[in-house]
Amino acid sequence: MRFLFRFVTEYRVEVELAVRLNYQLGRLADLVQVLAHSGALITDLNPDRSSYSLGMAEASTTVKFRVRNLDHRDQVIKAIRAQEFWFSVVSKDPSGT
Repeated sequence: MRFLFRFVTEYRVEVELAVRLNYQLGRLADLVQVLAHSGALITDLNPDRSSYSLGMAEASTTVKFRVRNLDHRDQVIKAIRAQEFWFSVVSKDPSGT
């Protein structure tokens, strides 16, 4: 139990993104894979197909994840951009708490 607490407390900065998944199958899996390979700790994933701004057969998701620090956050966001996801930052914790 002590190890788990230490592991979780290393991830101090929480980020929430709203991500458009375009028209391709498997984009949600691609997003999760990018986050996993970047070392982010996913805390919430909420796929949604009901937004009016989306086109037919297009989906979006809100994803919350935790990272170690602001540099790690920037690395994760850069990795997401490299996979050509369209996203907006809903919230980020700049204080690191």
